[in-house]
Amino acid sequence: MKKRITAIVGAGAVLDFDYNNNQIKPLTSNITNELVKICIEDENKNQCELVKKVYDMLDRDLQKMNDLCRKNNSNHVGINEAINFEVLFYAIESLYTYSKGWQNERYPFDRYPYPWLASLVKTPLEYDREDYHNALMECTKRIIQIVDSYDNRFQNDETLEDWYRCFWLSFGNAIDVFTFNYDNTIENSVVKYNDGFVELQKGVNHRVKRFEPEVLWYNKRSLPTICHLHGNIRYGLVDNPKFRPYYGYWDLYKYHDVDYEGLQNRMVFRFPTNQAREDTVCCPIITGLRKTDKLCYMPSNFYHAFFSQRMLRNPSILIVGISFGDLYANQLIERHRLIYPNKQRIVMIDYWSLEKKNDLTVLYEYVENHTSTGFRSFLLHLLCDGKWNLLPKSGTDLMKRLFVNNMEWREHYWTLKDGRLRIYIDGFKKAVESYQDEIISYLKSNE
Repeated sequence: MKKRITAIVGAGAVLDFDYNNNQIKPLTSNITNELVKICIEDENKNQCELVKKVYDMLDRDLQKMNDLCRKNNSNHVGINEAINFEVLFYAIESLYTYSKGWQNERYPFDRYPYPWLASLVKTPLEYDREDYHNALMECTKRIIQIVDSYDNRFQNDETLEDWYRCFWLSFGNAIDVFTFNYDNTIENSVVKYNDGFVELQKGVNHRVKRFEPEVLWYNKRSLPTICHLHGNIRYGLVDNPKFRPYYGYWDLYKYHDVDYEGLQNRMVFRFPTNQAREDTVCCPIITGLRKTDKLCYMPSNFYHAFFSQRMLRNPSILIVGISFGDLYANQLIERHRLIYPNKQRIVMIDYWSLEKKNDLTVLYEYVENHTSTGFRSFLLHLLCDGKWNLLPKSGTDLMKRLFVNNMEWREHYWTLKDGRLRIYIDGFKKAVESYQDEIISYLKSNE
């Protein structure tokens, strides 16, 4: 069987787009700032800054912790972090679910089972449960609006971002894309693809498609596959009574456009709960910090199974603009070396602001201070090459030695000396426009 390439794509892949004045660049900080501006109408019909209140409380405590760490010269992993929209969403989601315990007269036990820890969790906030619900709904809608603004423009104007479209087309059919993004830009680039969704009735252009896992799994036409690991702005529950759920009520369908009315209707009902009886907001996109609890429904459950299968079968990985914040994906990426110790080829593309691109000390300090714990763990496993006795127990001297002994600069990218990893640090657009053929040739060099 012809080898295929596994592509893992994050938000950094679309940051080089040409955004107009009416669009918000989907940086984490920008999305967070937009959510903090949200006002909801509380039960008394008053405007309420619930989201900002929660953000300010989280940020205040984070700054206290960081100040204490600096005072004690601690290298605490969160010292350079800020409260982002995923943390904010998780906090409101938790307040929503645990408010069942605080407001037990309005939400009786027999109808809304309490989370197991409800009696142990308290908050100084005094918002009603419905206020938290409305805040979650508005946050979700705002994220979808931000993504839809550039996604819709990309779909309707085929002259935009030609470099991006041509790059995904250049792999032909031999690529399996797993994206954490909520947009449809890769679908609109390759045009013909397999995401497991099919029309409910052949020959009829329905507004909604149903996910059928066998279509994705067997991929009989050998098309490029595209899987949204964290949902898509066009996903949603079926809203037509004659199309009953295929397997379960919370399984998601795919619409031909963003359905804001449907989103509003879908989110007024009770959400599914995890084993701790905590509510998990089930909506088109998967955000917050309870992601693993939200992967129980189609297509997410089969997408992650397919991700595992592709990692087993494909020795070449393309990583574009991910933060390594998904723990499940991190584990698979780290362990890919165990399957392909010699044929492994990894290209990572990101934007790193280095004063001296070819300076090993500058690279090391940047990785230590400006990349995520997940990425450092991934790189450390490659540097150690499975020799667990080399993993540093404490301090940074051994890490520096591993960098010096194993990393080197070659013209325009960093690489492991054994050739298994290349890191392009000037952003996605620069890498594509200048080195596209080189990247694809390298990824195919193990065939």
